[in-house]
Amino acid sequence: MSKRKLLNDGDDVIYHYLQKILQQDEELFPPLVSRLIADLGIWLSPTLYQKWPVLVPFAVRDNSCRKGASKDGREHWGEPAKEGFFRDDNSLIKGLPKPLRIRSSASQELYDKRFLGKGYVASHAWRVHDNPETNSFIPNLVWLPKQVSKLTDRPGSFAQRYPGHLYQALPRRKAPRASGKHHNSNLEGTSCPRRRGW
Repeated sequence: MSKRKLLNDGDDVIYHYLQKILQQDEELFPPLVSRLIADLGIWLSPTLYQKWPVLVPFAVRDNSCRKGASKDGREHWGEPAKEGFFRDDNSLIKGLPKPLRIRSSASQELYDKRFLGKGYVASHAWRVHDNPETNSFIPNLVWLPKQVSKLTDRPGSFAQRYPGHLYQALPRRKAPRASGKHHNSNLEGTSCPRRRGW
């Protein structure tokens, strides 16, 4: 085995510990992951959801649009998909909450009155992001620290299902019919549904 493969990457070790070792503990793993997602997840405000439920309705998720993943080795980000939608690899979504101030009570010392910085990944509660109606649908999005977000990338896993469970457990409010006018200056900051109900 090469020396490179023997090197331990500190950026990944927490994920591998949780996924490969701690997951075997059926009593500890689910409640721990639940707390990590609920307490450290950054969720867009329900007020924004009522005003603008789908953030980028013109885009679909397509990781193959980037040069390193495309079949022909060329860059295709922003090119139209077969249906005409903007091909995106999550780049349009990941930075959307950065201008918004976070409001948090449970994790006040970590988050309250701060802004989203580096190391967070826009994660999807439901693995249906090739559809423009769900790719940027606000209840489908949660920004998680990179190490926690990796746990949600495994389809069918507890961590992948839990964000969706949080939303399903909350009472729903019917979103008003879109008027075609969006007032960004009135949009509230980010929060977690555990701290602010729908």
